[in-house]
Amino acid sequence: MNFEYFIVDGSYLAHRSFHAFQLFNSKGKPTNLIYSFLISLNCYHKKLKPKHTYITWDVKAESQRRKIDGNYKPPKHLHPSYINQVKVLQKILYCLSIPQYYSPGFEADDVIATLCRNKADSTKVIFTIDKDIFQLVNEKTWIFDGKKLIDEKMVIEKFGVEPSLIPYLLAITGDPSDNIEGFKGYGYKKASKVVKQFLQTGELPKDIDTGKFEKNLKLTKLYTCPLQKMSFNFDKKSALVELLDEFELKRIKSKLNEFLEIGDTHEEES
Repeated sequence: MNFEYFIVDGSYLAHRSFHAFQLFNSKGKPTNLIYSFLISLNCYHKKLKPKHTYITWDVKAESQRRKIDGNYKPPKHLHPSYINQVKVLQKILYCLSIPQYYSPGFEADDVIATLCRNKADSTKVIFTIDKDIFQLVNEKTWIFDGKKLIDEKMVIEKFGVEPSLIPYLLAITGDPSDNIEGFKGYGYKKASKVVKQFLQTGELPKDIDTGKFEKNLKLTKLYTCPLQKMSFNFDKKSALVELLDEFELKRIKSKLNEFLEIGDTHEEES
């Protein structure tokens, strides 16, 4: 299948790339994240053949969800090398004219959700493994985990509920990756039955506190947020050459036409 939009969870791919292997230029500067991210992006683009590719980012700002629950996903301590390489990578992606979106106070998941809702009638594939994103899967939207495409049927088989009900399911089971505490004794199978019953009757079992459930639901639902497009005040063409040379990204430079193809048709606003 050829997709119109390929939406990448940039923060996830960056973390994965950072831990893939070690790589340095001749001056000892780490380049592993930048190199692995770009090579992976090019590989996935060739495989999926989308017309447009977007990158989404988390930004350092107080999350709306932490205002709801102070225990929600404590901020991670990021290695200085990770931070520095992401900054360089974002400049390279800008030079390649690949749109990058973020929203202060919101997460990359919310940015992805907003992009999907803005492109509701178009076919989309999202690169992520985040359970929250599975709620966006429908007849126009797939998940790509790096190896396989995940559709509605596969989501139902895994979670026991249709994608749009994933927030209700996670509000019961919890989500350790986001530090959302669920209710003891509830896995996907048991929780899926409760979700279906709740939607029919509006009632929850006695061992599920309504207040906690409603709070969790506010944490697991994805927001529509104001999008900001990342930009820099420099000449793309000259900056790209300088960055690739500085970090000695020879393979990237040798495949530059392939990377430019990813970005050439991406200048539209969402």
